[in-house]
Amino acid sequence: MADPADLSQHPSAQSYQKPPQSPKRTLLLYQQDPTLRTHTTHIQSIQPFTTLASDHQTLFKTGTPSHHVVITASTIFCAQGGGQPSDTGLMHGTSSSPRCSFSVESTRYGSHGQIFHFGHFLPPPSSSSSTATTANNSAPMFTVGEEVSQTIDSPKRDLHARIHTAGHILGLAVRHLRQMGTIPDDVRERKAMHYPDSAFVEFNGLIDGRHKEAIQAKADELVAAQIPVLVHFWSEAEMEERCAMPFDPALKAQAGEGDGDGRGSLLRAVEVQGVGAYPCGGTPTVDTGSCGLVVRRVSRQKGVSRVSYQVVEV
Repeated sequence: MADPADLSQHPSAQSYQKPPQSPKRTLLLYQQDPTLRTHTTHIQSIQPFTTLASDHQTLFKTGTPSHHVVITASTIFCAQGGGQPSDTGLMHGTSSSPRCSFSVESTRYGSHGQIFHFGHFLPPPSSSSSTATTANNSAPMFTVGEEVSQTIDSPKRDLHARIHTAGHILGLAVRHLRQMGTIPDDVRERKAMHYPDSAFVEFNGLIDGRHKEAIQAKADELVAAQIPVLVHFWSEAEMEERCAMPFDPALKAQAGEGDGDGRGSLLRAVEVQGVGAYPCGGTPTVDTGSCGLVVRRVSRQKGVSRVSYQVVEV
């Protein structure tokens, strides 16, 4: 008798046939043009969540036997990484009848430069359909090679972009104050989290709480200047020379390394023009003007300082 906890025994898993070879790298259009909100591409792979390798299943904490992972040739869905949450949205078949729809709940970096679009197929408007279906015939599914349209949740993307760019502004404000001698010279940025309600930038070294107002003032100055935010593709040597924090080779996938960005071995950086750049695989704003932020608090523990912030309307 099959173990009821064994997801491989679910009908959708039993009907799945693994493709003869892994799909190609996903072209990361959101890294080339973060302003895209809709896009047309083709399906490379459809896989029930239950058939994913165990290390891939752990990427999606809410996975159930009804979930699937879809890989497309290219994508505008920003994958979770570098402290930024993933995009959500919809994919629709452009020619299937009835229209096949897939709700994208999360996107993550998979294997071999592929982006996993995690979600579920939406029920059909009627039960009569020649479209390929899941094993329990509950919803029509895409077919490999099918053309689909992608649409991201624009308000959510805009919020994520503002929070992420505001984190860069905050880090650069601290860097400026360090260079001016206001903040100790040993303070160095180490990591950041750009999530709504839990955004912060961490630094090695101690930042006294009395510097909160100075950090806020410099950040306000950078926002008010409406400085353009630019995307670059640089060599690893250029990243190490030009970026405000050390480039970690382990983050190459998030920074856009390889064929996924269509630019060979170049790596992606985001620059607040003339102020500083970061290795970055996320989605920045066009300029700093929409990234008003409030420094909430400066905390210190075991030689590490955390500057928490939130974005506000300007």
